[in-house]
Amino acid sequence: MKTPPGVHSYDAKPTSGAGGGFEIETSTVMGALSRSLAALVRAVSPEIRKPIELQRALVLDSKLCWQVFNVIRGEDTLAAAQHVPGTPSFRRLLAAAEAAGVAGQVIDDLHSAFHQFNELVSLHGPDRASFDSMVTAASSAEDSASTDLFHRRSAYRSESHIWGVQVDTYISTSLICPSADPSGKDECNVTVRVGQRRLRSDAPVVVHRSSTHASFQMLPASARQPLDLEAAQRLNAPLLPQFSSNPLPPMRTVLEEAGWTQVEVRGGAVGKQASFDLAFGSIVRNVPYSIGTDGRPLLRQSVRFITPAGMFVMDMLVHRSAYPSLDPSLIVFPRTDGNEVPKTFQSTQRLPVHVEIQRIDVGSSELAVPEFPRYPEVLRYACRTQNWKLSDFDLYRVRVPYPILNSIVRIEAGVELPSENGAH
Repeated sequence: MKTPPGVHSYDAKPTSGAGGGFEIETSTVMGALSRSLAALVRAVSPEIRKPIELQRALVLDSKLCWQVFNVIRGEDTLAAAQHVPGTPSFRRLLAAAEAAGVAGQVIDDLHSAFHQFNELVSLHGPDRASFDSMVTAASSAEDSASTDLFHRRSAYRSESHIWGVQVDTYISTSLICPSADPSGKDECNVTVRVGQRRLRSDAPVVVHRSSTHASFQMLPASARQPLDLEAAQRLNAPLLPQFSSNPLPPMRTVLEEAGWTQVEVRGGAVGKQASFDLAFGSIVRNVPYSIGTDGRPLLRQSVRFITPAGMFVMDMLVHRSAYPSLDPSLIVFPRTDGNEVPKTFQSTQRLPVHVEIQRIDVGSSELAVPEFPRYPEVLRYACRTQNWKLSDFDLYRVRVPYPILNSIVRIEAGVELPSENGAH
């Protein structure tokens, strides 16, 4: 078969030496493949402008026709590579075009361009899935984010099956004020699990874990107090029953190694009809500040994921007068053993989560969390328990669809502490 126009300078066996490289090679091959596919579509009919028109003309499935147009129209040739049909689909395309009377030269050119694409995949990727990961990682941020989201969604579905449990939305909130002791801060923590369920009757369901560990120091167990003391004494867990399902699912609290407690749901009901919502709230006083690599104190909120979640909402609310003009950053990295992750690991083992931190006015409608309509009410309740005013806080929020299991999502910001105690 003849080499298609526009590919004369490309070797049949590409190399990754100087002057070449994966991205240049992929762009060259994809350019030739895109032109050959466009020529085939024109040969079928110059009037074809949409995938559905190609589908009708060649009697092919819609997915294949969309793939053809995604390759033809792909402005980012690297990202377009993930849309190239597999070999069986490509063979169907060529057979349908030949049956429709497309000239043999056009079909030969496309066959040659597709062969070179497969050669490229064989050279650079152990398989097609790995190659697709490579091209999306090297493509534009928008395309990379879209592909990452696709794989996180797929992972969520797989992990839900494997672990036998899932939660629709997980909300984690920290309200942070300076302590009476200027060396520390008070942290009011609220978590809400919306739509928690079993998919398998024997699956373990851990709904709350808490630690008194902070900044490499162990605080006394009494430092963490429930927001609703009466409910905690009655239920043996820092629950907020007024914001949870009624009736509550059967639960037990397990004391683990020093500084850790775990709340588990018992019983084997499964599926959507057995879903429940649970809210927890606690306050920890005089928490030492973590210290950043630049020596500055840090405000930090971290969540470790042990349950597959469809959506994660993290809010960090900071007292405005004590911590003005923050510039928080978001990092996501793998979970490791131990109470604290080495700083070098946090900085080098980042995971791909392309979301932005939003600053939200607590007096606006943006405070709401659509998945849990009572969320503003929960925040006002938490503030009342501490004699705080919600309007005195700045809110920083991230929304992460399908967070990565066994990862840590963290918001942190360096702060300048006042030399004297600040009132709050």
